[in-house]
Amino acid sequence: MEIYFKDGKLKKLCENRQKLIKKYGNEQANKIIQRILELQAFENLYDASKLPQLRLHPLEGNFDGCFGINVIQPFRMIIAPENGSLSDYRTINKITIINARINYH
Repeated sequence: MEIYFKDGKLKKLCENRQKLIKKYGNEQANKIIQRILELQAFENLYDASKLPQLRLHPLEGNFDGCFGINVIQPFRMIIAPENGSLSDYRTINKITIINARINYH
C-alpha cells in the first residue's frame, strides 16, 4: 500500500526513530514504526482489516471518513484513504497518515 503523510513535519517525525523515541518513548515509537511497515506491506486496506492486532475501525465525527488503528492502548493512529471506496476496502491502496499517535476517546 502507498503511504503518505498529512504534512512534512509528520513525515520527518515518522521517518526518524530517534525523534519518535524522544517524543513518544521507546515502546510507542517502535509500535508506530511497526504499524507503518505493516501498512506498507499490505496490498490494500482489506488486508489490514484481517490483522486483528491492528483493530482497524472506521471513525466518525471530526474524523469521519478516516480509520483508527491500534498503536498501544489507548493510543491510535489515524489514517485517511486517498482512493477507492469506503464500502470496499479492497479498492483502497493509498492512505495518508493523519496522526501517528492520538487518544481520541
